[in-house]
Amino acid sequence: GSNLMSKVFSANKPILAINNNLTKSDKDEQLGFMYLFEGAMLGIRNPKAHDETVQKDPELTLHYLTFASLLCKIVDNSKKNI
Repeated sequence: GSNLMSKVFSANKPILAINNNLTKSDKDEQLGFMYLFEGAMLGIRNPKAHDETVQKDPELTLHYLTFASLLCKIVDNSKKNI
């Protein structure tokens, strides 16, 4: 969920770092993607997992898949900091 995303992509000591996390811009990017991952959990995943919903708009479905693909690419390119 969103708490896990907050922990994993934290700007301070991320478990998955998406950049070198040295400059203010690096930290901003890390924080921004943390919020995107949290938002994906809260705004996309949770409503569909906890409520009975039917995705009727094929174009919106493609947008969700494109966004999920971006997030997967970010994870694939991240560096593990454990």
